[in-house]
Amino acid sequence: MTFQGKIRGVHFTRVFKYIKKKKGVVGLELFFEKANEKLPPAKPIMETTYSEKEWYPYEHYLDILELADNTFGKGDGELAYDIGLTTIKDLGILSYITRKPDINYFVENAQKNWSQVYDFGELEIKRPSANEILFRYKGFPKRKVRCRYFAGSIQGMLEICHLIGKVKEISCSVDNCCEYLASWK
Repeated sequence: MTFQGKIRGVHFTRVFKYIKKKKGVVGLELFFEKANEKLPPAKPIMETTYSEKEWYPYEHYLDILELADNTFGKGDGELAYDIGLTTIKDLGILSYITRKPDINYFVENAQKNWSQVYDFGELEIKRPSANEILFRYKGFPKRKVRCRYFAGSIQGMLEICHLIGKVKEISCSVDNCCEYLASWK
C-alpha cells in the first residue's frame, strides 16, 4: 500500500532551487530529464510543475529527493542532508531577519505550523537538558533520504540560531518514529 500523506509544493521547488544553485541550469535540465524518465507523473516534471502552496504526495517528494541524491550525490543520503540544511536556512532565516534567533522559539513555531507543511504525522519535542533538544518525528515512511533530510534541517536550525553543535540520529523508524538529538555548547 502506498503512503497517503501530502506535503506542500514549496519542498519540491526548494529541491529544484538547490540543484540550480549547485549544478546550474544544465544540471537542472539533466535532473528533469532523468525525473521524467524514472518518475513519470501525470504531467512532465519541470521548474513550474509544483505550486509552493499546493499539496502533493509525500512519497513523490521522497522520490524526487532520492533521485537528486542519486544523480548529484553518492546515493547515501548526504545530498538530501545538504538540501534539508539549505532549505531550512533559506526558509527559516526570513523570519529571523528582524529579531535575535532563538532555538526555543524556532522549535515551538515548527510544531505550531506543522499542519501548514504536512497533512500527516507529528513532531514531538523533548528537552533533556538546557543545551539539548530531542526531535521525534512520527508517522513518516521509512526512507534514508527522509532521515538525512530531517537531520540536515535540524542542523540548519542550530546554524540559524548561531549555536555550535551537532545532530545525532538516535533511532530510525522504531515504533513508526524517528528521533534526533540536537546538542550545542
